[in-house]
Amino acid sequence: MGIMQYFEAYGYDFYEPILGSLSYTNPVIGQICWAPILHVDIIPRIFEVERHHRREHEYVNYVIRNMKESDFKGKGKLPLKLLSLREGQEAIISGASKRPCILLHYGETIFPDMEPILKSMGRTHLQRKNNMLLLPLCGVQDDRGHLGGFPPVMVARIRAMLYDQFLFFPKDKNALLNDSIGRIDSLQVLVNHHPVCDFTSYKITDEFFVVIIGLLKRWFNLELDEEFNSVIEMCNEACPEEALPKEMTACNS
Repeated sequence: MGIMQYFEAYGYDFYEPILGSLSYTNPVIGQICWAPILHVDIIPRIFEVERHHRREHEYVNYVIRNMKESDFKGKGKLPLKLLSLREGQEAIISGASKRPCILLHYGETIFPDMEPILKSMGRTHLQRKNNMLLLPLCGVQDDRGHLGGFPPVMVARIRAMLYDQFLFFPKDKNALLNDSIGRIDSLQVLVNHHPVCDFTSYKITDEFFVVIIGLLKRWFNLELDEEFNSVIEMCNEACPEEALPKEMTACNS
């Protein structure tokens, strides 16, 4: 019984519409949204930039290079428009893709009694409104030209919940147009501000959200309840023989 068969067997749905008026200012936990997700580079790339002329702060000379040991140790440079680097700071450049995501948490780190104090000290960045924790969804390989997604053998294993860091999200004609893989190993924090995110009018169900929380606890080596462990075991047993890892094939023979 894979994750899809488990939900079907017990009458659970994966997605449900959100009722009422919605805007980006009042998102719902579990809501599906589209947001820019940064690519993870093995070696961060430094955007080394300086003024083109000392008296200008808009036009720059720059080089994009791999990070090296001497970075983040130098003195601050002359300020640039929209980019002020202080001592020990560097600009990192990264690619990003706007992907469907699941909103896992929404809130703020604002303490009213500290707000005027931090403002007077010029440290308003220590508090933040509209924090979002997002679970990015990535595509799977298909025969419609998307060759860069998760290959079929991995998808079969993920549907059988063999991997703690991945979760299968089935396509839906309204909520999610393509089969996708949720990457727990790529959780991302963003600040909710238009037009950073585009929110849809669908969310995952509470039952499906519980599965995500269970995998998060499993990934962080936290104690799980027996019921969730039983679900994992049932899904594991549904993995097709040809997709099983070699060590599991040996155990079954």
